[in-house]
Amino acid sequence: MAPNLSPYNPTTGIYTSTRPPVTLPPSPATSITDFLFRNLETHSDRPALIDPHSDRIVTFSDLKQSVSVLARFLSRTHNVSRGDVVLVFAPNSVRFPVAFFALASIGAITTTANPVYTVNELAHQINDSKPKLIITVDQLRSKVNGFGIPILDLEKENYSDKLIQKSSDRV
Repeated sequence: MAPNLSPYNPTTGIYTSTRPPVTLPPSPATSITDFLFRNLETHSDRPALIDPHSDRIVTFSDLKQSVSVLARFLSRTHNVSRGDVVLVFAPNSVRFPVAFFALASIGAITTTANPVYTVNELAHQINDSKPKLIITVDQLRSKVNGFGIPILDLEKENYSDKLIQKSSDRV
């Protein structure tokens, strides 16, 4: 009988990664952004994100810089701080993790919503999570306009997306 190479174990019902385990930081105080960028000196020019639709490549160095710029913008312009809830309502793109890690670096709580949610489904999530800010994109803005919550458009807001744009030239 051939060995089972599937990541699924039918006995336990658990999927297990076929990749080697990741060593987690010894201190529980290590933030997710510190953990993500822990090897920046040796990985700065390596791809951190690759958008398969646009061939956009974002290096770890560019990602860290974009995360820092957006975090400062969120803190200074929208007064987002530790413990604040922010709704990220956007499709998968290289901008999504920039927003997520920027919020994490501030200590904000990120609640995410599926881009195919209806306005009623969004209303339930907004009522439950009470976000201070909604981060979205132009194509979804009409679904969140009526909630009376400030909106940051990831594609239009001038928080300096030049770093990600520069990265997209690398293929």
